[in-house]
Amino acid sequence: MYDEVLERLTPYTKHEEIIFTNRCNTSIFLVLNYIKKINPKGVLLIPDQGGWITYKTYPKFLGISYKEIPTDDGLININTLNNYLENASAIIFNSFAGYFAEQPVQEIAKICHKRGCFVIEDASGSLTDPILADGNHSDIIVASFGKWKLINVGYGGML
Repeated sequence: MYDEVLERLTPYTKHEEIIFTNRCNTSIFLVLNYIKKINPKGVLLIPDQGGWITYKTYPKFLGISYKEIPTDDGLININTLNNYLENASAIIFNSFAGYFAEQPVQEIAKICHKRGCFVIEDASGSLTDPILADGNHSDIIVASFGKWKLINVGYGGML
């Protein structure tokens, strides 16, 4: 079953390695812990709207500095993003802000990668979208398989 699910997800994520977890929160925790190890003094960027509660709680628990970036109804403003990238090690955001607004993922990734900022996309609401959840842009994709998600297994997640 694992191989079948992996085979179906790989074309969407464009990432060959997928790790399954017990829930997306676990995936987020593991990714943030990894980011801390590769850049312990770096700042994590999170959107001020349209994200998930653990974007704030896990950095506090892990001792990671974070900065909220202002959004327009949850959407990251491409014109001001560069102003927040000083000392940023990573950015985490939901590709469908508030599950309704499509983030400009490709533009976010382009700006962040130029500044050496790791891109973490929470694709819980966009996992099968042909533009979002694209591993050609996001360094790591996390997603939930919980009840009412696009891939509804009732529990679980991935990174």
